[in-house]
Amino acid sequence: MQKSTKELALCSMLGALGVVFLGLGGLIPFAVYACPILASLVLIPARETCRRSYAWCCFAAIALLGLILGPDKEAALLFCFLGYYPLVKPQLDHLHPKSVQWLCKLALAAVAIAVVYFLLLYVFCVPAVVDELAATARWMLIAMVVLGLVLFVVYDVMLYRLTSLYQRRRRKR
Repeated sequence: MQKSTKELALCSMLGALGVVFLGLGGLIPFAVYACPILASLVLIPARETCRRSYAWCCFAAIALLGLILGPDKEAALLFCFLGYYPLVKPQLDHLHPKSVQWLCKLALAAVAIAVVYFLLLYVFCVPAVVDELAATARWMLIAMVVLGLVLFVVYDVMLYRLTSLYQRRRRKR
C-alpha cells in the first residue's frame, strides 16, 4: 500500500507539472512544439519509477487537462498524439536493424503530426491555424514538416540522454 501511494502522489505531481508546461503555450506563442516536449519529459520519472498503468494514466490526465484547460489547442493536440512517445520509446529502441528503428520512429512522428493538422484544419476548423496555413507557401509547409521531423530526432536523442542521466542519479541514491 505504501509503494502504491508514493507512485500515485508522484504521478499526480508530474501530471500537474505537465499541464503547467502545456499551459505555457498560451504565454509563449512560438512554443507550439517546445511545450508538448517539456510536458512529455515529465513522463520519464513516471515511466522509470512507477508501474506502466500509472505512467499511462499520468499521460492521459495531462492530455485531457491540457485539452480542457490549455489555451493553445495546437500544442495540446500535439501532446495528445505524440506526448506518449517517452512511454513507447523503450519498445521502439529494441527494434533491429537501426534503419527499421528510425523508420518506425519517424513514421510515428509524421503520422502524428499529420493527424493533428488534419483535425485542426478539417474537424475543429481552428480559424487561426486555417488562416496561418492558407497564407503560407507550399514550400514553407514542406520545410515546416521537415524541421518538425528534425526536431523529433533531436527530441529522441535528448530523451535517451535524459533517461540515462535519470537512471544514473537514481542508482546513486
